[in-house]
Amino acid sequence: MKELLLQVFKFTYGVFTGGLLLLSFYNWFALPVFTELPIISFYQAMGLNSFLYLFNKPTVSDLIVFEKYKAEGEENDVIKYGIYILPWIVLGLGYLIKLFIG
Repeated sequence: MKELLLQVFKFTYGVFTGGLLLLSFYNWFALPVFTELPIISFYQAMGLNSFLYLFNKPTVSDLIVFEKYKAEGEENDVIKYGIYILPWIVLGLGYLIKLFIG
């Protein structure tokens, strides 16, 4: 039961942070260049992110790394907590690029 709740939390967290990233990058980089694009809301960005996630396939290297740590019986902290930290790092780097460009 605990594992199921953790997976539901990870999925929900991924949808919300992915929507925030998509909305931020859309507003920062796509709208200034393509001025005729419509403005999207946060919920539309979440839906678009979820739709694009359907086309995301794991690569062979992702599976090798996952299977390596799974076989050893240990979970690396980078893999364990990276899912929570990585979206904020990407958002911060995107914001720095936005400041540098504009």
